[in-house]
Amino acid sequence: IERIRQVPLANNQTLASLAPLQKRPEPQFQLPLKTGLTHGQFHHAAQALPWYQGLERDPAWPLRGQLMGFIDLIFTDGQRFHVLDYKTNWLGAAPSAYEVPSLDACMLDAHYDLQAAIYGLALHRFLQLKLPDYSPTEHLGDVIYFFCRGLDASSQGLWRRHLDGAALSEMEEQILCPIG
Repeated sequence: IERIRQVPLANNQTLASLAPLQKRPEPQFQLPLKTGLTHGQFHHAAQALPWYQGLERDPAWPLRGQLMGFIDLIFTDGQRFHVLDYKTNWLGAAPSAYEVPSLDACMLDAHYDLQAAIYGLALHRFLQLKLPDYSPTEHLGDVIYFFCRGLDASSQGLWRRHLDGAALSEMEEQILCPIG
């Protein structure tokens, strides 16, 4: 556990170095979906994020209601806000099983890239509501998936992608009900 707490996450911050006011564990989110939204439209909107690959199953399948969930951790490095999700997936015994190509494959196979896109959207919406001077360009950091079994890999088990504010704003406009 102590080794996990010492892995550099963002701007040389580690879990151990984060002060209580720099982190928000297990925040819940509720994202109201636009009426008439389909799976295909959601998938298309998420493709605004350059790293999202996703899987389009049935483009006409309707999506209704809200996306609800919990994010493992939101934290700030003092400048930007980041999403951290812990994973305990077994990818293999050798450290090489946790290098970036293997993490990329796991993210796609388990549809974690979709989860990462939703978490990024939830952070974007949260910051709009909480920061009066919110600027996606200035305040959005990364979405980080921490495969905790990968500490001995050169990646240290970290899969990280930047949260592009313009892409999240575009996604938000296409699939979510407006705030207020």
